[in-house]
Amino acid sequence: MNTVSNSFTTFAAKIIAFFMMIAVALFPNVPSNIAFRQSIENSVSRFGPKLISAVESKNVEAMKALMCANIRNNVKDLDAEIQELYDAIHGEIEEMVYDATYNGGGYSMEQKERDGRQIVQSQYYFTIKTSTQNYILNIMWESVNTMNEDETQIRAIALAPDIKPLVYLKSIQATEGVGEWHE
Repeated sequence: MNTVSNSFTTFAAKIIAFFMMIAVALFPNVPSNIAFRQSIENSVSRFGPKLISAVESKNVEAMKALMCANIRNNVKDLDAEIQELYDAIHGEIEEMVYDATYNGGGYSMEQKERDGRQIVQSQYYFTIKTSTQNYILNIMWESVNTMNEDETQIRAIALAPDIKPLVYLKSIQATEGVGEWHE
């Protein structure tokens, strides 16, 4: 009996997902569909490998591409700021991974959702193991912004040695909207 029940549940979930994808394709500008699409496109499983690659290769342009428009437009000498972040990592990077044990949870700012506006931010931690020391890279990531898609992605990034309490060596952040509503 459980096998039949589980099979039906799996089948029903696939049917629901199918219709959701059709709705997104037919009505891409409906705010709930924008949020659904952005939450998939901006998931940690998609941005994580790009972030890891940018840090491991110390590629300034790749890191800039992951930053929200506010950072790209308002942080003075962003290239130098990103380079300082990379320079604060001492030793050769041996491994960088997403660390769910430090996950800071998500912040969904849906108080304005009734009129179609929604922002979702999450805090993610990545551990960086080098030949001399271990680090924590803290990311405030905006996965959904139904008003301005250019504002999704990194809203803040900070590097700290993996020693409690965390004391940040370098941080870069947007001038507004880090863990709060912004328009």
